[in-house]
Amino acid sequence: MERPDYGFANGLIVGRVAHLAPAGYDYGQPGDRLQVATADDVVQLSTEPYRDKDYVDTVVDQMRSPRYIRSLGGVGVEAVIINGSADTGRVAFHFYGWGGNLRHPNAQREAITLAYHDPEAAHVFINGPGIGNSSMLPRTAQREVRRTGSYLPLGEYLAPVAEHIARDYDDIMVGGHSLGARTATGVAAHMHPGLTQELRLDDPVGTRRRGLLRLGAIFALKEGAHGRCYTQVAAAPSAEAIGLEMLPQEAPHTIEVVERAHLSPEMATSMFVAPRHGWRQKFVIDPQGLRRGGFESDLRAAAPHVERAINTIIPHPRYERIE
Repeated sequence: MERPDYGFANGLIVGRVAHLAPAGYDYGQPGDRLQVATADDVVQLSTEPYRDKDYVDTVVDQMRSPRYIRSLGGVGVEAVIINGSADTGRVAFHFYGWGGNLRHPNAQREAITLAYHDPEAAHVFINGPGIGNSSMLPRTAQREVRRTGSYLPLGEYLAPVAEHIARDYDDIMVGGHSLGARTATGVAAHMHPGLTQELRLDDPVGTRRRGLLRLGAIFALKEGAHGRCYTQVAAAPSAEAIGLEMLPQEAPHTIEVVERAHLSPEMATSMFVAPRHGWRQKFVIDPQGLRRGGFESDLRAAAPHVERAINTIIPHPRYERIE
């Protein structure tokens, strides 16, 4: 098996494997290859956001002050909004992959890039269960994820938070990468039908059944090795080169409560308590659930709730050099 071309020497080219569209739309046929970006485009898109230090500092400053929002059952969710005063009425929700934390330097770099290339939208980054100040899921939801491999139970608690933030926006995109794509699917499935305009899923996990040992090897070995290779040859500067550092974690100054939570006054106003045993989500709950697959059933549940488009990118297991 050939190694992926981390240098993007040919730019970024994707092949359309499957396609579904409303009647009257023509996006090409299965098997078509689409030139998404040339090699020069990749370099330009990867370096431009970091040339303006004032812009970089502005994004990082916004990430220092996450909102803490209480959802169903009193579950607290931590979210940060970049360009929250955008006037276009568009908001993009980004859910992190396995273990992603909005305070991490790489998460800051991701926010810098995404906000730079879509400056007219508000960008929302959300910490998953047990990450940062976000609460763990209730045990009943944890058991359901482990038993079925579905991330709909997680979406049930995060969807009210997304709707709470999105009240001031008309055009809503929900998306994520890897495990974040599964989270985004669960969220879209629980948002009011038609509210989500676009669902964007990048390389979702759980598209096939895998054993626990295989999953462990993918997370601990394969992903780490690929990440190191990509960092060595990527056009974008590293987080360290930009001067990004882990942001401090503090207790929230204010607590918001979503309308759909229907919490008692005592629960709504109770003191903040930092999550305990957050590692359980990463090392016990997620691996147990992901080994069962579950992506297709979650996507079928989410699809009727999406108004305009569902865009999914799943890399082919074998790399093909395209001349």
